[in-house]
Amino acid sequence: MRPATTLGTVHADRVTLEHVFLNLLSNALKFRRAEEPPRIRVHTEQSDERLRVWVEDNGIGIDPRFRDRVFGMFERLHPERKTPGTGVGLAIVATAVERLGGRRGVEPNHPAGSRFWVEFVR
Repeated sequence: MRPATTLGTVHADRVTLEHVFLNLLSNALKFRRAEEPPRIRVHTEQSDERLRVWVEDNGIGIDPRFRDRVFGMFERLHPERKTPGTGVGLAIVATAVERLGGRRGVEPNHPAGSRFWVEFVR
């Protein structure tokens, strides 16, 4: 895939896409590090067949051991943090992306934070 000059276009249900990005962006803001202002970067990579959208943050990050659990229903990986929420946001992302025929994932964002991606057929 190559970096895109625009965010790109996919043919998908608008409301479903809104839920995907609302949850990714709100998580990036919610799970920030207290000592640093939140920084979020959204960008895409495109091929002829697919569009991958990245949402990268400088927040508290996700332990790589929990990479598969993070998209589960009611998963709260940081219960010691009194962060509001129900633990369903990323499960909504996973379900919505799969219904649209896409894929999703998460990677560490060194030195801190997370890099979530969602990928759609173009």
